Amino acid sequence: MTMKIVSWLFLAALSALLLLVFLFHGIMNDPELANKPEWSVLQGVDSTYRNDVSLQRITIVKNVGSSSLDVIGIRSTKGEPTVWVLASPQVAPLVKQMPQNIKIQLTDAEFATIKSSVELNEETEAFLSNAIE
Repeated sequence: MTMKIVSWLFLAALSALLLLVFLFHGIMNDPELANKPEWSVLQGVDSTYRNDVSLQRITIVKNVGSSSLDVIGIRSTKGEPTVWVLASPQVAPLVKQMPQNIKIQLTDAEFATIKSSVELNEETEAFLSNAIE
């Protein structure tokens, strides 16, 4: 009888351990959960600078918070909010912009300033390059 109880306890513990492993593996491989830290960096920068009227047309914020992420701020000339773009997202989507529904416009000189100030991933570089008017 005691052997059956030990066997059941062993199986229960093993099952619980396997469940934890599968849950942990699922969380680590879930792209939605994996990219939340990158979106939170954009939200933090947006919140910090939202009412800052002294922002330049192009603002670079390097190593935001405790991350090594760089953020590019592009102030609108049309009264829209400043658009914040993550320079090199590591997790899809590989272009992250906040707010998302505002079209940005850059000059060649502004694009050159951005490229010389931060390291861009391929997708973000193409996105910003397409914004040159």
